Amino acid sequence: MLSAEGTTDLYCLINGNWEVLDDRFKIKGNDECNGTSIRMNALYSKTKLVGNWNASSGNSDTFSVGKQ
Repeated sequence: MLSAEGTTDLYCLINGNWEVLDDRFKIKGNDECNGTSIRMNALYSKTKLVGNWNASSGNSDTFSVGKQ
């Protein structure tokens, strides 16, 4: 289970499941505002994830997350 939240009010809390398949880190979940389906996909790394996301609403973008 994964929970993720953006640093701005533009994005809602996401709850979903993650998995690593081959060299990809994948997340499938829904936001808590209205249940919008969210998918995230990144190249697997132990220290940083860089990838893209898309939503059933038609929105999409890239993301980068580093280990702290």
